[in-house]
Amino acid sequence: MSESSVRTVWEHQARWSQAADNEKSAYEVGRAVALCFVVGIAVTQTLTTTAVVEGVAAKALGFLAAGMGAAIPVIGTLFVSQSRLRDWTAARSTSEGLKSALYRHLARENGEARDLLDEFERVTADVDLPPSVAATTPEIDKPLRPFGLSGYLKKRVNQQICWYRKASSTNAKRITYSRLLQGALSVSAGLMAAYASSSDEPALGAWVAVLTTIGGAIATHVAAGRYDRLYTTYFVTATRLETLRDRFQADVGNGTPSAAEVSQFVEDCEAAISVENQAWMAGYLAKTS
Repeated sequence: MSESSVRTVWEHQARWSQAADNEKSAYEVGRAVALCFVVGIAVTQTLTTTAVVEGVAAKALGFLAAGMGAAIPVIGTLFVSQSRLRDWTAARSTSEGLKSALYRHLARENGEARDLLDEFERVTADVDLPPSVAATTPEIDKPLRPFGLSGYLKKRVNQQICWYRKASSTNAKRITYSRLLQGALSVSAGLMAAYASSSDEPALGAWVAVLTTIGGAIATHVAAGRYDRLYTTYFVTATRLETLRDRFQADVGNGTPSAAEVSQFVEDCEAAISVENQAWMAGYLAKTS
């Protein structure tokens, strides 16, 4: 095994991974800013139309609302565009493909450098190169020598299970908090509408529309983030990897597994991870078609 070949592939993997992180950050920041601007427009316009704010302050809020309205399409073009989404998913897919090839290679005691380089060329052959990939300067701190079954279990399977569990919990909390917020907005809008209908303050009706608009914007934001699909997919994949690991260890017992058994176990684990990656990409790419 040539350490220089392993290092080269790790460097490319890190470059694609960092590019994917950068694209995702820009995409998520753009979505969050757009959501804030939608809420800001609804609030500032209502403040001025209901005469809560008058004079110079009203004019300032009007300009602010107009500026946010003009900025939303620009944000969409620069940060939440289909091209950025494709660049993000392509970079992440390539990064994960190279990572899988590397862990397959390092799990073998006698892996051939040529096989790893062939897999590297296969993964990267038909991928369009986003500018963010060429612009990255990654630093790697990854294993260069074979680590066998014990290293594969520790560095790949167990770490991936922990990552999936944490990501599943994070996305599940996002769903829970967003539903609580939408529920609170809906109840508030209902109570305000009931009070407005029996009072002499017609301006309250405008604020009911604001609360409804905010609730709808949050619902759209959450649906576009696919948090419901992500927490389920991550949870199921973590469980699948745990089952594969525990079944393999139970079958082997205290004995030493054969090279064929280890190879099959590695392939099963990488296949489970690959299925999750494909499902993740398919869900986002469906939005661009």
